[in-house]
Amino acid sequence: KYTNNRILLEADAKRNSVLCLSEIYYPAWQAKVDGKSSKVYRSNYCFRAIPLEQGSHKIELYYDSAAYAKGKWISLSTLLLAVAGIFISRKRKAKIQE
Repeated sequence: KYTNNRILLEADAKRNSVLCLSEIYYPAWQAKVDGKSSKVYRSNYCFRAIPLEQGSHKIELYYDSAAYAKGKWISLSTLLLAVAGIFISRKRKAKIQE
């Protein structure tokens, strides 16, 4: 399964190996192998790689950026303050016109 911020896949490693993905490496990408956190390495200068032990595995890669989360909350707060400012401004204008 492949979405913008999450990739789910299964792999069957015949021996200890490294799963290489042709996805651009970025430090905010995290991985879980069989539900346990795993390090995501840079491979071939710009791709992602995850070490796998021998056997069948369920792998989850997900985007988890603290900067993105912080920016999202700052943007939402700014939007709410702007809407509140417009509402208050219109109320004051209506009182002045009375």
